[in-house]
Amino acid sequence: MQIKELADLTSSVSILYIEDDKHLKEQNQELFQNLFKIVDIADNGVDAIKLYETNKYQLIITDINIPLLSGINVIKQIKDKKPLQAILVTSVFREYELKKELEDLDNIHYLTKPLETKTLLKEIEVIVKNLLTFA
Repeated sequence: MQIKELADLTSSVSILYIEDDKHLKEQNQELFQNLFKIVDIADNGVDAIKLYETNKYQLIITDINIPLLSGINVIKQIKDKKPLQAILVTSVFREYELKKELEDLDNIHYLTKPLETKTLLKEIEVIVKNLLTFA
């Protein structure tokens, strides 16, 4: 899928992006702002939860190693409130390492860092198509 087609698909989607790496955050923020209706950004778990409690997001994209409240704890708190929330985990940890911690939770997708833009966009496409199918 071309980026224009993906932007058409994702243009009504709101996301919360949780990332503390300044360079990666800036790089992806620009990309995401061209794709999504709303892009809110948090660089720590506490701010992420505050944003989540006051806004509605179709997709959460989060790192695991973030300050103040780990990505694992952020995911668990979000899933307590909305069990079917779509979450894309981006981490240096491998998927199998994270699945043990998150094994009882549904609708979680994983990408291992370093992220390739093409892989990230393909995963976003899969997630958003799934969201729109069940919307």
